[in-house]
Amino acid sequence: MTRRAARLEIVRARANAAPPPSRSGTDESLEIAVRALARALQGEGSPPAQSEEHLKTAGADPSTSWLDGHQLSAYLATPINTLLHWRKHGKGPRWHKLGRRVRYARADVDAWIASCAVGKPG
Repeated sequence: MTRRAARLEIVRARANAAPPPSRSGTDESLEIAVRALARALQGEGSPPAQSEEHLKTAGADPSTSWLDGHQLSAYLATPINTLLHWRKHGKGPRWHKLGRRVRYARADVDAWIASCAVGKPG
């Protein structure tokens, strides 16, 4: 069994597992990300939508202009380590260092998502 096949089995098992009795917003956003990853690896559906509802499950207020790394990770359904890698290599959305904390302006994230569009508009 290849590594990819093994990872796919783990993701499928997590996506199909029954949720624990009590869950916080972080667990819900992780569950959403795991299910989206399972669908993407299986070639089903499209990437998760960057919607107000998805942002709410990530524990962020959609009207907030700043996101931390965990909120952005849930919003993009992207692992936090990927965000760290992007920052290190100058990729991904524009970020701001506020003291020791890294924050992403919601407008910058939305502009970056729009700039990633491929193909002709609908």
